[in-house]
Amino acid sequence: MSDTKPIDGHAAGAGAYTPAAGARDPVPLPRGSCVGAYAIEAILGSGGFGITYCVRHQGLNKLFALKEYFPSQFSYREHTTVQPTATSGKEYAWGMDRFMKEARALAKFKHPAILEVSDIFAANNTAYMVLAYEEAPSLDKWLAALARRATQNELDRIVVPLLEALELIHSHAMLHRDIAPDNILVRSDGTPVLIDFGAARDDLRHRIGRVTAVIKPGYAPPEQYEGTASRQGPWSDIYGFGATLYYAVVGSLPVQMEDEFDPRVRTLAVKRAGGFYRQGFLKAIDWAMEHEPTARPQTVAQWRLRLLGADEDENAHIGDTRPLMPPDSLPPNRSRAICGIAIAVVLAALAMPAWLWSCSLLGIACPGVSKSGTGSAPVQIEIAMPARTFAVGDNLNFSLRSNRDCHFLVYTIGPAGEVERHDPEENAVFMGSPVLKAGEWRRIPVKGFATVKPPSGNFELGAVCSEVPLADVGLSEAQLREPARSGRRSFSFALDNAGKVAKRDELARAVVGYEVRP
Repeated sequence: MSDTKPIDGHAAGAGAYTPAAGARDPVPLPRGSCVGAYAIEAILGSGGFGITYCVRHQGLNKLFALKEYFPSQFSYREHTTVQPTATSGKEYAWGMDRFMKEARALAKFKHPAILEVSDIFAANNTAYMVLAYEEAPSLDKWLAALARRATQNELDRIVVPLLEALELIHSHAMLHRDIAPDNILVRSDGTPVLIDFGAARDDLRHRIGRVTAVIKPGYAPPEQYEGTASRQGPWSDIYGFGATLYYAVVGSLPVQMEDEFDPRVRTLAVKRAGGFYRQGFLKAIDWAMEHEPTARPQTVAQWRLRLLGADEDENAHIGDTRPLMPPDSLPPNRSRAICGIAIAVVLAALAMPAWLWSCSLLGIACPGVSKSGTGSAPVQIEIAMPARTFAVGDNLNFSLRSNRDCHFLVYTIGPAGEVERHDPEENAVFMGSPVLKAGEWRRIPVKGFATVKPPSGNFELGAVCSEVPLADVGLSEAQLREPARSGRRSFSFALDNAGKVAKRDELARAVVGYEVRP
């Protein structure tokens, strides 16, 4: 919307307003003045296209962000009114119309990573857009405050919602056109929100020529420097997002630049940040920053597969303090599913009696069980987790492997003995095929995500694997519904009965414990 420059991290009650050096910033309305029902409390940012204020709705006593259309190249303020220059009346009116149309379009989007537009109105011979107020630092300030490298988990937590938001925007034939670290806010819980759309501003630039501070060197794709928008598309936003992630993992842009940045001379992210993040993640960043638009990912869906996918042949340290998974297992995939799965369950844990702990744990075989992988060996299942301690809000991932083709389910038991069962027959998108293939690690979630939620305490996660369908050994939905509701003891009883029905070599179980902290 407006190319504002954040001032004091979007904090209400920020210090004195200081325009960015060298920019021709519009003159803001003074603090304490009112625009409609909104009283101005602070000036959040300013640029060549307008001003963003922190305002308080006088009736609701609630803070909002207020964007004012004010293209300073061909308009000026006369008292409180914005006036076009003598020769720019048509351009001023056209730009204000685009500003209002963009606001109406954005108001339709309801996504936690897109700043919500709640109102738009005309006053002072200009237009105002009312948005949700977020008191959160921009991504560049958030990274600086860490005083260390952001971990892979922290970046994934930011990337996944933003990919969803971009995909939603692109599905409505819109572009952001100004993705950069200062246009992404990071909330206290680590989740992001995308601000400051530049589509209307970019349209105005193409109509009348360069508008002050439109282009962000290093983040704007090469085609955005051209006189028309004909070559711009989703791949252009992907470029900006890729450059933003490059900055996040490296700490700087590839080269110092004054004007157009030519990424053909850059140092690849995979070289500058290798060893700290997933190789596939770094390669996807470099792919997004290809010079030619056709050489980049053409859609968010295409890019997501590489950006969030697991490395097939590598087990690089990913900049996290958590233990790595076994070398032959897959790193966690934090890709969020496209089909809106509401899986916020804590795939948190089955508490089995101590005698069950003799089963395989992180690749250690059960006593007396062969790991030869031959058809004559008893069924065996293994669980691998990337960590044993999780905080509420973390993503939980794990992997399973069996030595023979087998039907499986996963179940969890919490600190109070509460049981939750997860069956691939009921949720194939999240769990994958109901049959594990011999010797192949199955990363779960296959698609989607599992967010750790309260309560905190000690949890256990377990899996059952059977050569025959689980319903045939007493583990169908109907047979497990009541035992699960009754807690750990009844659930263990159901498993014991299943073990009596199945042949000795046809059923295997594994468990692993972990802790959830507040």
